[in-house]
Amino acid sequence: MRHSVVLVLTVLCAAVVLAEEKPSPQREALKKLDFLVGEWSGEGWMQRGPQRETFTSHEKVAFRAGGFAILVEGAHKSPDASEFGAIGIITFDDASGSYKFHSQTSEGKGGDSEMKLVADRMVQWYPAPVARYTLDFTQEGRWVETGEYSRDGKEWKKFFEMTLERMK
Repeated sequence: MRHSVVLVLTVLCAAVVLAEEKPSPQREALKKLDFLVGEWSGEGWMQRGPQRETFTSHEKVAFRAGGFAILVEGAHKSPDASEFGAIGIITFDDASGSYKFHSQTSEGKGGDSEMKLVADRMVQWYPAPVARYTLDFTQEGRWVETGEYSRDGKEWKKFFEMTLERMK
């Protein structure tokens, strides 16, 4: 009896270890975005009608939920000391084979978008049919983010740009 219990426990322990070592498609997909992870700081601008507003920015990006999500936290401050915040969660959906990006701002705007890895160290998402954002990390140690809109889906006009340097 004692040998049977030891054998069962050994088999169960081996099964747990093997299950933990089995790569997860979601984790593997999110590892492709590890270039986002870190602390970033810099400046940017946003076009609001005829006004161009500048701001400083600090972003913290980290893997969360055991590697099944990436959390993006942004804090932005304009020259008049007003503050703006944003948060995003990136996940990977096995069923559709795509990245999902859920965002929320301190202005009450947000939503769900599909995010695509469009090139090595570059992602893009469309929060609305007429708007797209591109994150470009192709320059070592730099995060260059642009926001553009289009009335026809062919010609795009920039309304947002942010350039950050890696701090950590």
